[in-house]
Amino acid sequence: MLIKRRVLVLFAHPSLERSEVNVELLRRSRETEAVTVVDLYEQYPDFRIDVEAEQQRLLEHDVIVFMFPLYWYSTPAILKEWQDLVLEYGFAYGKDGNALHGKWFAWSLGCPAGCMAPLLSRLSWQWSSSAIA
Repeated sequence: MLIKRRVLVLFAHPSLERSEVNVELLRRSRETEAVTVVDLYEQYPDFRIDVEAEQQRLLEHDVIVFMFPLYWYSTPAILKEWQDLVLEYGFAYGKDGNALHGKWFAWSLGCPAGCMAPLLSRLSWQWSSSAIA
């Protein structure tokens, strides 16, 4: 039996017109059935994140994909702001912070294959593609 998962793509690119990879990933994501795409820079040009709406959106999806260009091994500003506000104590972590239990998370960094190899080779912990539980 095929299980259809509801996928949420949280897209954050501050200069999409200069993108070579993310613009195509965004286009294809928008064309894919059962995928909800949210362009955070488009949705929140003033950086005023609607925390309750974003948390509700997370609860309504099974898979959450963070799609962004990698800048100095970090996320663009809007995604960092979104993470700091939406993934708050009591919701995403901490005492009773289990709202995202069982969700699958993925990252699309929009960089060529192997771009993270130098960083990953220096880390002492292992990366896993398994679900966050």
